[in-house]
Amino acid sequence: MPRWQRIYLAACGGVIGYAVAYVASDFGPLPRATYFPLEGAWRFVTQADTAEPMAYYGMLLWGVCGGIVGAAIVLLATRLHPAELSRRWLHLAGGWALTAVGLAGLYFVWNLWPF
Repeated sequence: MPRWQRIYLAACGGVIGYAVAYVASDFGPLPRATYFPLEGAWRFVTQADTAEPMAYYGMLLWGVCGGIVGAAIVLLATRLHPAELSRRWLHLAGGWALTAVGLAGLYFVWNLWPF
């Protein structure tokens, strides 16, 4: 497999892993780093009981970890399949990455309903 295909597939796997982990940290009861600005403190909580805490950084951390895991899994899988992939498979991987980002965006728009 050419090096550029491995990098492309790893990037697609990283994007998919990032989107899944980012949404899972908001949807599921995963503990995330949360900043409480009135107290000036950081804590790991699954759900804050007041409105002022900022959980964005914890969700971002979950997303980055998911992206790293997704890219690593794809890199390992490409070592097991050394043959060059056709354009159809490359388009499929890119389509899945774009779909994951789109669905993650729609999830957070849905949480804002009604505007």
